[in-house]
Amino acid sequence: PISKIVDLIKKDERIDQYVYDPKAKTEILTSPKRSFLVQELTLLPGGATKTEEDPIELGKFEKWVYCLSGKIDCTVGTEKHTLNKGDCLSFESNIPHYFENNFSRKTRCIIVQNPRHI
Repeated sequence: PISKIVDLIKKDERIDQYVYDPKAKTEILTSPKRSFLVQELTLLPGGATKTEEDPIELGKFEKWVYCLSGKIDCTVGTEKHTLNKGDCLSFESNIPHYFENNFSRKTRCIIVQNPRHI
């Protein structure tokens, strides 16, 4: 049955995805009806996202990153932080930022953005 109070998204029914390159992709996990955005980022060794910066003229945006597996380098402004499995970080995403896998294993992370902006 379809619910009127929840958005249920099965693994094989993901909303959308964005492929940065053959070694980097993100899948959207939340319905467009939600005010926040949740993504699952997968980076193969050598994979990286492009530099992103949420528009300050549209307000304050924040991101929270949780490493599910592997390791990931997160560059925010001039700071670089390495997350291991189970680590998380948050930051104002109006600051230029990108993520890269400089390690030998596949990396998976959950990224939450509030408010939603693509």
